[in-house]
Amino acid sequence: MATQMSDEDRARKIAALFRRSAPFALIIGALMILFPLQFWHLIGIDAGADAVIATLYGGVLVGVGVTSHFGARAPMRHATLLLFMAAYKAVAVSFLIGHAVIDLMDGRPVPIAVWIICLMWGRIAIDGARLYPWHLEDRLDG
Repeated sequence: MATQMSDEDRARKIAALFRRSAPFALIIGALMILFPLQFWHLIGIDAGADAVIATLYGGVLVGVGVTSHFGARAPMRHATLLLFMAAYKAVAVSFLIGHAVIDLMDGRPVPIAVWIICLMWGRIAIDGARLYPWHLEDRLDG
């Protein structure tokens, strides 16, 4: 039987998740901004000849890293970032797996980076959804 997590314990776990994810998001995001095509090529993914999308995504990761830094300091105030990460990572992982399966069925190789990203992002999506304080109510009284 599962026990209810206290708000203090939840805040501590949210802060720990933010502390773990902030440095990786900042570093990987910065590398994507500075070396967009080389970064993706290094992990076995062809980003084409245009660096715009790869650079934009690097900016998103830097933003997640910065907000995660603040989330580690005030976890409940920044808990909506967990919901954002859980939602977009779950959707991305679902479609990555779908594309990977199609590639495999067509005899095309899938870069190992795709499977690593799926595992890492899947874990973050699950942790974010599990730790998000669903029980808190909005207070919109004047």
